[in-house]
Amino acid sequence: MQRELNLEQPIEIVSTFLGAHVLPAEYRSKADGAQQYVALLTDRLIPEVAAEKAGGILRCFCDRGAFSRKDSKIILEAARNADWCANSCEQLTRTGAAQLAVQLGAASCDHLEQVSKADVRALAESKTVATLCLAAIFILD
Repeated sequence: MQRELNLEQPIEIVSTFLGAHVLPAEYRSKADGAQQYVALLTDRLIPEVAAEKAGGILRCFCDRGAFSRKDSKIILEAARNADWCANSCEQLTRTGAAQLAVQLGAASCDHLEQVSKADVRALAESKTVATLCLAAIFILD
């Protein structure tokens, strides 16, 4: 559908794959559920979606209750290897996601409520776009 919309619109539409936004419920109760799902993402889902050649962004939520920094790095590297832009978030807790986004050349780093001065400096010196999602702060209280 993205391709069709791009043909009809004067602006470029970029799809976002949210496969790494939260760990699916069926993986949460397993002792190695996160590792199993990361393997599914990197070995199957990311390559399949990338094969659609729609281009786009993979959104990886690196935060408390989502993916660890270690797992996020694996996911974001797989996205980069599939020629996708990737982004990372640092919303609820400081996880090092902003530094990871810069290190991997992510397209953007979103939310950023928990960044440090060093994170801000690293973002400012990089090509990674810092995106503030202020409405989320108020919605989550």
